[in-house]
Amino acid sequence: MSFCKEWFSNYVKLKNPFLIKVGDGKFVKGIGTGDIHLEAYNGRVWNQITLKDVLYTPETPFNLFSVSSMLDKGYTQSADAKMSVFKNDQGCIIVRAVRAGKLFKMDFRQETTDQCLVSMSIIQWHEKLAHQHVKHVKNILNRNGITYSDDWNNYVCEGCVYGKQHRASHQKTAKETLELVHVDLGEMDVRSLGGAKYFLLFKDDYSHYKTVYLLKTKDEAVAKLKAYVKLVENQFGKMIKTLRSDHGTEIKNASAKEIMDSLGIFHSKSSTYTPQQNGRIEREIRTVVEATRSVIHARNLDTSLWGEAMNYVVHTLNQTGTSSVANKSPADLWFGRRLNVNKLRTFGCDSYVFIEEVQRVTSTITSSSHWYEFHIGSLKVKSFPDFHIYILKLDRIADTCLTLNVPIHLLCLDPNSAVLYKFNGHNVGHTSQWNVSTRPFLLTEIFWIVFI
Repeated sequence: MSFCKEWFSNYVKLKNPFLIKVGDGKFVKGIGTGDIHLEAYNGRVWNQITLKDVLYTPETPFNLFSVSSMLDKGYTQSADAKMSVFKNDQGCIIVRAVRAGKLFKMDFRQETTDQCLVSMSIIQWHEKLAHQHVKHVKNILNRNGITYSDDWNNYVCEGCVYGKQHRASHQKTAKETLELVHVDLGEMDVRSLGGAKYFLLFKDDYSHYKTVYLLKTKDEAVAKLKAYVKLVENQFGKMIKTLRSDHGTEIKNASAKEIMDSLGIFHSKSSTYTPQQNGRIEREIRTVVEATRSVIHARNLDTSLWGEAMNYVVHTLNQTGTSSVANKSPADLWFGRRLNVNKLRTFGCDSYVFIEEVQRVTSTITSSSHWYEFHIGSLKVKSFPDFHIYILKLDRIADTCLTLNVPIHLLCLDPNSAVLYKFNGHNVGHTSQWNVSTRPFLLTEIFWIVFI
């Protein structure tokens, strides 16, 4: 028995305390039990031992060791007038006791650092381990062989309440396509080649199939919503049951309400200042935007191609992404079929365009490279398969002439430039466009760089 409560680990308070008679005839009260980790001296070395089921008696002035309990656990004792030793079943001395007057004093010790470790409660460990979840804290302690007193019960950590409280997200999960569709508007920092600045992303909750529309202005969102509703109705012969969005006015407006009311679509809106409740589409937008940036920069393309890249990303995720059904892609659940992944191509890779027979002579090749490559001065220039040349960033190249036997559409996309460009002898500004069907033609004295 011991009066040092701080030594106990796995301490349990007794429901019914009881009295114990000690050597001088007095009675002391035992109010709890637990284990004590100590180091015992056997005359040569200190051994780490654990005393099990030690009784906590706060009224005793010193710690008492029960010889009978030691013998009951299989240990043997040998003693003389000066010393007593206890041996295990292998005959090894575990601990010794040296006589002091009428008592034998046990050679036990407990280091202060060890005492701190074994006496800490699970609440103290929870705070010490940066307020991690209590189950994880217990796993850590058990894996490292550290004992503790489990005093958690229904304890509520005030620090965790203040620091970790968050708004709950919608828990509803759809059981079929179009039962629940998420929608949100995203914005890019540059305009696409087609002039789009925004995009509207729809995501079916059950299949995770995504549909994206590019918008030049936010007020186009209602028209795209109407187009999406007609699209899915034509494909599946049924209507969207619930459309979930935030409180953005691009969907939450009179025109959108009229469309949804006329078709019986319930509009579920997240609470104000609570984007977490619309978290699924928020995370999807982040995924799509990050992937769009990645495919553009991986090929060193211009950021104005984000619209084409986003369509590519959404298509790829639909064919290969996850859904609410294991081992099924969004396209599997949406269309009931899956695209052959081998048909997917890297965004920005080289390809070849078939030349129709009426557009070529007998000696001409039957296909041409996706890129038309030529040089202006020392710079290598490529054009798109529809023979568009885009001037995206400008550098002066003087006294340069080019003859190219392909039809060219020349478009300057540098809105900050006020200089004039000379095309076939005509001076034109940066907002002009030209369609040239004659061949050959002459491109001269143009501010120009390699694009894409």
